[in-house]
Amino acid sequence: MFCPCDVTSVKDVENAMDQIVTHWGRLDITVNCAGMGGKPQRIYHGLTKEVYPLSEFERNVNVNLNGTFNVCRLAAKEMAKNVPGPSGERGVIVNTASIAAYDGQMGTLPYSAAKGGVASMTLPMARDLAVCGIRVIAVAPGSFDTPMARPESKIRNTEDIVFPRRYGQPDEFAHFVQSIVENQMLNGCVIRIDGGQRLQIGNRKTQKEMTLMKSKL
Repeated sequence: MFCPCDVTSVKDVENAMDQIVTHWGRLDITVNCAGMGGKPQRIYHGLTKEVYPLSEFERNVNVNLNGTFNVCRLAAKEMAKNVPGPSGERGVIVNTASIAAYDGQMGTLPYSAAKGGVASMTLPMARDLAVCGIRVIAVAPGSFDTPMARPESKIRNTEDIVFPRRYGQPDEFAHFVQSIVENQMLNGCVIRIDGGQRLQIGNRKTQKEMTLMKSKL
């Protein structure tokens, strides 16, 4: 069942929850994947003198962080109504952070900040919802082959991956989430799925710009 939904809209998310509960009878699992990237741009560029627009920062945080929080709070409300299972569990929330939360590249500050927020709210959210029997886990993916991945970055980003040297596939992400849902001892943590990838400061073009910038400052 597909429900179009703007995760930043209270009305939209409430409507989606109503449709889910009406159709399926209950809400057990929520996997929050909605998000956006954004044009790479530094907070301030020493050569062009450009300053990052506050509106773009707010837009990124609103979708990636506030949108995730909005869905979580309304999903938790529905999950708390469920009859608990043998261990007392009523539901599972899986949020999507990013390895950019830990080693974000130059020019990705808003995205890194938003995903860092998703990672940071995992444990306190799990603690808040423990009394309701709801687990909360965040996944921090590396480079995955989704519509958000820019074609020009696909070759460059695989250079940072230990093994396998390729983008992750959606079915690999889905299988990982399934494992999280099935293992009740996973709670309040952020787990990387990245093939050992550690993002570098930037690409070769960025390195040249840094050298040039230092000579002019």
